[in-house]
Amino acid sequence: MHKSDSENETFAELFCEDFAAPHKKYGEVKGGDASATVGGGILPADIGSDDGFRDSPSYCANGVDERKLRELRKHSPRDTIDLHGMTAAEAHAELDVFLQDAMRRNITRVEVIHGKGASVQDAVLRPKTRKWLAGCAAVLAYCEAGGNSGALRVLLRKTRR
Repeated sequence: MHKSDSENETFAELFCEDFAAPHKKYGEVKGGDASATVGGGILPADIGSDDGFRDSPSYCANGVDERKLRELRKHSPRDTIDLHGMTAAEAHAELDVFLQDAMRRNITRVEVIHGKGASVQDAVLRPKTRKWLAGCAAVLAYCEAGGNSGALRVLLRKTRR
């Protein structure tokens, strides 16, 4: 069960620095290719360009202790999403809904499987997923899942109740 548009707006405004207008179920997809953008939700919109973003196997938000990464590596995730076979726009929308749902259920450790890509040219979701997560205020940290560069363990903020 997902929140209504008005509830999504409030939720997104609380947890995303790059908030755009609220969207229907998955947002308005502009264009039909992998650089399409999706607005709303808690993930920043995919603006299509990865200029200036350093694809890193781990990430910690400002002010988050690096020990959180060690804890994240140790503990199993409580929920998982598999983005294999999706376009960038589909993956963005699915990941956004998944993260909102996890936070609504007070789940703080999740796993995101984006895949490695069959070749360097096909590895679209890996850098995009990492960029989206690093740009989302709801994400405290992420690291590769067990050394697997095709999946990330993600630490989410606890929701205020």
